[in-house]
Amino acid sequence: MFASRTAIRPKGVGWALAFVVAMAGCSTHDDSLEYHGSGTVEIVPGVYSFSDSAPAPSADDLSPLFRWIGDAQYVGLGESVHTSGGFNAAKARIVKGLIERGTRVFALEAPRTPAARVEQHLQTCQGPVRDALANRGIYGSFADDNMEALLGWICEFNTAHPTDKVHFYGIDVQQPEWDYPELEAFMAAANPQDSRRLIDGLRSCQREAPITRDQTKPYPKSELEECLRGLDAVDGYIAENRAQLEAASSKDGIARAEMAAISFRSWQTELEAIQNNDEKTVRNVRDVAMHRIFRRTRDLHFAGKKVVISAHNTHVTAHNHEVTDNPIAGATSFGTELAKEVGSAYVAVGVVGYYMEINRPGHEPVAMASATSLEGKLHALGHPSLIVDTESPWIGKEQVYMVGEPEGGNMVPSHQYRALVFLEHSPPMKALFW
Repeated sequence: MFASRTAIRPKGVGWALAFVVAMAGCSTHDDSLEYHGSGTVEIVPGVYSFSDSAPAPSADDLSPLFRWIGDAQYVGLGESVHTSGGFNAAKARIVKGLIERGTRVFALEAPRTPAARVEQHLQTCQGPVRDALANRGIYGSFADDNMEALLGWICEFNTAHPTDKVHFYGIDVQQPEWDYPELEAFMAAANPQDSRRLIDGLRSCQREAPITRDQTKPYPKSELEECLRGLDAVDGYIAENRAQLEAASSKDGIARAEMAAISFRSWQTELEAIQNNDEKTVRNVRDVAMHRIFRRTRDLHFAGKKVVISAHNTHVTAHNHEVTDNPIAGATSFGTELAKEVGSAYVAVGVVGYYMEINRPGHEPVAMASATSLEGKLHALGHPSLIVDTESPWIGKEQVYMVGEPEGGNMVPSHQYRALVFLEHSPPMKALFW
C-alpha cells in the first residue's frame, strides 16, 4: 500500500537522453554465444537471454530458470518496483510456467478478505475478471492488463482441469476496514452474550487504512494501548472457548476470526511505527504477520500444494536481515520467515531492471539502476532480457552488490535469491483503475 522509497530520476540530463546514452555502444549480437533451445542463449556462465514477449509460457527459453527452481514447494516471485508493466508481463509468464509444472496456488501481496472475490471468480469463471479485481480485490498497483490476462488464462486452465484447479489467496495484512467487521460479525454470531463487551474493547482501534502515509491520522499511545488490551481479550476469549465457538460457528469461522485478529493487531502496531518513522519495525510487524496469515491459510486450504507468492522483492528475500544500506536494513521479510519455517523448500526469484517506467500516482515516472549495481553489470552485457543464476561464478557466490534499485539494498545475491530475471527496459503498466 505504501511506497517504501521514492523512484530515482537521473539528474542533469533528461531521462530519455540518459537511457539512449547508456545504451550507446552496447552490442546485442555475438557469433560466439552458445544457444540452449529456442530463444535461450548463454551470454556468460550462468546468464541466459530469453524472449520477454514469447507467446507461450511453456516456451523453453525459460527452462534454465525452472531448472534452478527445481521441485521447490514455495516460490517467491518479486519485483524491484510496483506498477512497471515489463515486470508484470515477465512475472505472468513465470506464473503460467509454474502452473504448467504443477503449482496450484497463486498467492499475492494483496488484502486477504477482498482477494476472496478473485478466488471465487477463478473457481466459477462467471462474469468479467475485472469485476473481481475492482474495489481493492487486489491493490491497484498489481491490477493491470497483464494481471487481467493472467487470471483469464487461469480461468481457462481451471475449466480444462475441473478436478485440479488453481487457487488464489491474498496474504497482506493492511486491511483494518475488513478485519474489524469480520471480528464483530464472528463474535456476534458465535456468542451474542459476550460479543458486545469484547467488541467494545476495540473501540479505540484504528479501523481504516489510508491510501498514502500523509493521510495517516495521529494515533495516541493511550488509544493504541487500549486497543491492544482489547485484542488480547479477544485472543484469550477465543483460546479459552474454542470448543464452544466452533460448535456455534465452524472450524473455518474460528480460523478466519483469528486471522482477522492477527492482521488487525499488526495494523495497529504498524501505524505506531509509521508515526515514529521506524521503517524497520513497520516491515518486521507487517511481514511477520503476512507469514502467519499465509501459514494459517495454507494449513486450512492448500496444505501440501505447490505455491507461487508474488510480491515486492523486499518481501520475498530469503535472508533479509543480511541486507544493508536501505531503510529496512536488518528487518525480516515474509520470505525470510517462510525460509525459516520450510528451509530449502522455499526459493526466491528477484525481478530487476535497469530502466524502469512506473505508473503510480504521486511517484516519479522513471527509475534507473546505477552503473555500479548488479543491474548495471547486467546492462553492460547489452541484452534486453536475461535470467541469472545467482550462484554463477560470473557473479561470484559471496560477492556483495547493490540489487533491486530503486528499493533494494546491498546483499550477496545468492543469499537472497536463487535466480534473477533482468529487464533492460520495463515500460509502465497499463493500469485498470487509474
